[in-house]
Amino acid sequence: KGMAEVAVGETDTAALRDQVERIRRNADAAARITNQLLADAAVANRLQSGARTPLRLDALVADAVNDAVGFTGASQIRLDIAESAEGAVVPGDAAALREAVRNLIENALVHGGGSVDVALTRGEGGTVAVGVSDRGPGIPAADRQRVLRRFERGQGASEGGSGLGLAISRHLVELMGGEIGVESEPGKGSMFWFTVLMKKSSLQVI
Repeated sequence: KGMAEVAVGETDTAALRDQVERIRRNADAAARITNQLLADAAVANRLQSGARTPLRLDALVADAVNDAVGFTGASQIRLDIAESAEGAVVPGDAAALREAVRNLIENALVHGGGSVDVALTRGEGGTVAVGVSDRGPGIPAADRQRVLRRFERGQGASEGGSGLGLAISRHLVELMGGEIGVESEPGKGSMFWFTVLMKKSSLQVI
């Protein structure tokens, strides 16, 4: 509201254009935050009700990568699916899994400064792991858990993003009984990862 009031009284064309552009960016950011929160609430409600479907995680990760490429226009996203993880089936919600992966990719694109590597591997204890690596400035050890909370950013984080994506990924993964974390080395980049339990292969896959 404050920016709009300033714009109403502005007589300089260039300054008015700048104010209008700021209003537009703020409106876009507010709309994105609202949409993220609504989508998170809807998916969380399904998961909390116990709804689970056997899903092929390799296909969902590939979908999330394609979505990110289509949405951002980024061409430097590489996907590597380990042979041992091909066809891995997990019990979950398709929208939740795609959102969890897509948020990690978007975070890497915003803060990673370059190409992004997405990997799907078999983990320990009957789990399968998704890792998203970037080549950004890295995250100080003191910030690594904080950046997984809502509206939190690491020290020196670049502008952009809503501060919600990582927290939403954490929420959704934990609702599906998985774990999420980050490994990082200052100056060499970060890898955000999550693991989920695989389902028995006898279940039908969709």
